[in-house]
Amino acid sequence: MRADFTNSLSIAINSMFAFKPSLQLSWRNDPALTQIDLFAANGAPTGEKVLVPLQKLDSFINLALVVTLK
Repeated sequence: MRADFTNSLSIAINSMFAFKPSLQLSWRNDPALTQIDLFAANGAPTGEKVLVPLQKLDSFINLALVVTLK
């Protein structure tokens, strides 16, 4: 199951400019896996890779400046 939610709010600065922040939440019930490098206890790379799960909930913040030309 997946869900994607985006919400934004437009804030007028003056008659020409507006500021529009938005938040996007992306949720996955079964997160994907990604490969990362494996390091030894002393910090030296071993040359091997391991699989780790990604987060179930990802969030993105977007900022926009809207210009209205008349």
